[in-house]
Amino acid sequence: MGQVERITEYLMRAEVRMWMIRFVVTVAWLVILLPNVQSQIRVDTARGFVGKEVDIPFFYDVDLTLDSGSIISLQGDFKLTQPTVFYPQVFRPGTALHIVDSTLSRSTDSTGSWSITLQLTRDMGRGEVLFSLAGEALAGTDSVTQLLFTNVMLDGSAITSLTAVVITESVGTRLPYVRFAVLDPGRPNPTTIGKKVTWGFKIDKESEVFFKIYDLLGREVSVQDFGVLQKGVYINTFTPDITTPNGVFVVRLITNSGEATQVMHVVK
Repeated sequence: MGQVERITEYLMRAEVRMWMIRFVVTVAWLVILLPNVQSQIRVDTARGFVGKEVDIPFFYDVDLTLDSGSIISLQGDFKLTQPTVFYPQVFRPGTALHIVDSTLSRSTDSTGSWSITLQLTRDMGRGEVLFSLAGEALAGTDSVTQLLFTNVMLDGSAITSLTAVVITESVGTRLPYVRFAVLDPGRPNPTTIGKKVTWGFKIDKESEVFFKIYDLLGREVSVQDFGVLQKGVYINTFTPDITTPNGVFVVRLITNSGEATQVMHVVK
């Protein structure tokens, strides 16, 4: 092999080594950088007047530009430390995105799950709002709540849990407003076959209302559909008959804005 051929081969090997080094460095930077991208979504404190809407913004907080057309998916669970302060209702996109799909479901008055998929309509940089969670500001037992977003996944990868703070305010005298169903204990309790039990219940918003009674095995003993009721106080009755077994029953009031339960004892 001539000297020219040896020099050429050396340069080719050097170029290959250089490309390998660049590849390794690039992969290393991605490994370092991607977790930071995934963890840098920020939520902020939100304030609202009682009975009005309040928005909790979710900010993109990374020094990398997201390209127009990109798809972003997030999901997780949530928990309210004071559920009488804020009632989550709907997601709204930031100015650079539109919502492809979203869900917001409640397991209890304080807990639930959520998911949202967004598509960018233009390039977006750090500090812009990805989306906001809008809901109703309430005036219950407190005026401040933490909204804890846990098990958060970004495009299938876990990210740091997020905590937002919601503060509600009233103009003038504080309003005793709670958007929850309230179910008073039934009377009499215990009861017997043929003896009517009466419950009082209250709803603070127009809502569909169901009244269900279960035995301790979870079987439905009675189901009553009240349809849509306006805000107000109501009563409901149930009379155990000869088919009603002896024992303890769970009485469940179900509305669009929450549930409430009591216990009924039937003795023979």
